[in-house]
Amino acid sequence: MSKWGDRLKKVELLAQTFQSNPLTTRYKPRLWPCEPSSVWKLFPRQSMAMSFAQSCKETVHVFALEKEKASLGQRIFLVTSYSELWHYYKTYPQSLMHCYEVIPEGAVCKLYFDLEFHKPSNRGADGKSIVLLLIKYVCEKLMDIYGIECSEKNVLNLDSSTEDKFSRHLIFILPNAAFKDNIHVDALPRFLSLSSVNHHVASASAAQPSIDAGGSSTSPAPLDHS
Repeated sequence: MSKWGDRLKKVELLAQTFQSNPLTTRYKPRLWPCEPSSVWKLFPRQSMAMSFAQSCKETVHVFALEKEKASLGQRIFLVTSYSELWHYYKTYPQSLMHCYEVIPEGAVCKLYFDLEFHKPSNRGADGKSIVLLLIKYVCEKLMDIYGIECSEKNVLNLDSSTEDKFSRHLIFILPNAAFKDNIHVDALPRFLSLSSVNHHVASASAAQPSIDAGGSSTSPAPLDHS
């Protein structure tokens, strides 16, 4: 083989080596050097967002956003990473205020509650007291049923209230425990029925709106301990 042929073969071998073992990761364009690499895509439907997220090689998640200047409850769905969402949330907290993660079906998740009522229809209602009553009641039941001790300190209390709507999202950060999936999370308030909470709320003030969990269950949801 000629010297030229030998050199060509060496170059081809080097090219194959660099392709299989690159010196750096693939370049991803960014708007600014301080910003995370971009995976930021909006969808009009949750199913479309979930399908796209499952097809991504990057670790991404689906978030629901309330549309600005749209009818109540109308949402769009965002696919991005935790780091990128946090980057823009710090910069534009008002625009991303009404944002929450969509938990995929079958995924392990924490106990959570969405609490809402219409302020003009419940004038004089003390939403803060209702939230504290619910947290206290649920913590007592978690101890009775699962032997897990928790308090208000273990609850992430997110406020997304507006002028017309009282809205809180509670996430119970239980020590070394989580629910198997959304179905099991939903079973707990159905089992509790929250009738005791409504009784305490009614005793506190006749003007307070009741908390309705809906449904019923004959047994509490199982809990996964890590």
